[in-house]
Amino acid sequence: MKPLLLITGLLAFISLPSHEVYAGCTSVGTYTTCSDGNSYIKVGKSTYGSNSRTGSNWSQHQSGNYTFGTDSNGNSWSHYQR
Repeated sequence: MKPLLLITGLLAFISLPSHEVYAGCTSVGTYTTCSDGNSYIKVGKSTYGSNSRTGSNWSQHQSGNYTFGTDSNGNSWSHYQR
């Protein structure tokens, strides 16, 4: 009887729906702030973001097919879209 209860319990746990957590965000003009501490502002083809909980900052800029920026760890990155 115990193995049957164990298997039934595991099956019930596995079949639980997954829950994704989303931050609630509010935008005013080009400024957005979110409940998870993130905020960002769009200026032309650039976006500047920060997180009040971690103190991190990031940026993203676009020029034609070329996108580049700095991630929240201060690392530069770039991407060219063909």
